[in-house]
Amino acid sequence: MLACKRHVWDTPGLVSVAENPSAGSSLAAKIDPKNSFMYATSQSRDDIRELGMDFNNVISLAEKSVGGKIHYIEISPEIKENTKFLLEKYPGLHLDHTFAYAHATKSILLTFDVQKRKSCEEIGCKHFWSDAA
Repeated sequence: MLACKRHVWDTPGLVSVAENPSAGSSLAAKIDPKNSFMYATSQSRDDIRELGMDFNNVISLAEKSVGGKIHYIEISPEIKENTKFLLEKYPGLHLDHTFAYAHATKSILLTFDVQKRKSCEEIGCKHFWSDAA
């Protein structure tokens, strides 16, 4: 039986591994990207563009850094509603559409954002990021 995991990248995670290939290779050794599904959302695309960066280039660099394919996912209206619900239910937590997508799909959120990791722990969403990565 194939044991694949679903990983969802948030914006800081994508940018971090794109800018620092050694962080990507360190992370890859821990998440096994060849036997996992990795996703980047339309929210990350928009965030990266707001930073003045080319989304496709960031994805390409991140893929090279971790040694695996990152698939693009458009955030659906249902996920946007889920985000709204989570924000109302958990005021004060650091939540966004990418977080809601990871939570709804029972994926592992790949995040460098300490506040998002704390939010994951409070809600019960899985997350991963090695501080050494």
